[in-house]
Amino acid sequence: MAAKCIGIIFKNKEIPNQEMKREIISHLKQQLNDPELKRRKDARLALKGLALNSANKTEIQKYGFRIPEEEQDEVEDGQNDN
Repeated sequence: MAAKCIGIIFKNKEIPNQEMKREIISHLKQQLNDPELKRRKDARLALKGLALNSANKTEIQKYGFRIPEEEQDEVEDGQNDN
């Protein structure tokens, strides 16, 4: 939850502390494998927001990592909201 909040706070801004940046981004990447859809969705959105800053994006994309697209469940859930 804290990593998600920091992801929102630093949307489009560089996380200035390098160690904190690595830990937050690593945690959000791990959340992408959570069994709960909401956690995966929140982590993906936080990473997308952080990636709007080039320094954060570089850290996110280390080792060839790519932020995944929406999951089918997210797309279906969004259609049910209308």
